[in-house]
Amino acid sequence: MRSTILNFHKTEHFLYRQWDRDIDDNILLKSLNALEFQPKGKNLIIVGASIINQWVKDAEIDAKYKSLCTNLFIVIHGKILITCFREKLSHYQGRKDKVNYILIQKS
Repeated sequence: MRSTILNFHKTEHFLYRQWDRDIDDNILLKSLNALEFQPKGKNLIIVGASIINQWVKDAEIDAKYKSLCTNLFIVIHGKILITCFREKLSHYQGRKDKVNYILIQKS
């Protein structure tokens, strides 16, 4: 795992979570590449399971992710990757913190 990807810096926490949760750099690369603007402040990027499955189908990422059927969440602050995780649930409890949400989905 590299400590930077597409000019985004990975924190030590991010690197550990990426390793612990088996999130490949290729998935991060595809997800961050899909951003159509430069994020400012704190953002939550949500990559839907359908998009990940499409990337697997198109042979753009490893097929091991198809069976997981999970959404990918990436928390960033500017150009710093804070944490990442995968989750099967589709409903999430909101917090009072103001956070920008970026949803990468099929159009």
